[in-house]
Amino acid sequence: METLSFILGSGGVVLLLVALVGGGFTFSGSVFPRIGKVARVPCFVMGSAMLLVAIGLVVAVEPLAAASDPEPGPTSGPSEEELVGVLAFDADVLLEPYVDADWVLSAWEGQSFTLTCVVFGEVVVSPGGGYESDLWHYVEGGYVPDAYVLTDVSAQDLPLC
Repeated sequence: METLSFILGSGGVVLLLVALVGGGFTFSGSVFPRIGKVARVPCFVMGSAMLLVAIGLVVAVEPLAAASDPEPGPTSGPSEEELVGVLAFDADVLLEPYVDADWVLSAWEGQSFTLTCVVFGEVVVSPGGGYESDLWHYVEGGYVPDAYVLTDVSAQDLPLC
């Protein structure tokens, strides 16, 4: 929406300048031709409308963004001791705690992160085999499966997201 607002607002400003000045000024290395008063009125009306719509989009989207669901986080207060996990394998941080969820970012083997909360989701088997878990850790805007994380943390050690 911000891009659309920017494009509409920019176009509106250009049309307002053409309407107010009447052309004959330079813009990006070219010269706008002079236009008559008849054409300046529609330029003013359209430029004003485009600018108002752009402002309206920005104003309307801000409350929606503020009212959207907050990022998941612990349901209880922070613990006295910060728990850190280290990835045992390269992994994708996903938007939801299941393998086919939308991608958020990639994380690499050896990367560490703070463990804030956990959820139960799809069962995942570690790439090394032998360990499977339905526990997922919330990190950096998404979830990573516990089967990929080196830590002694169990579901009882962290609050649910």
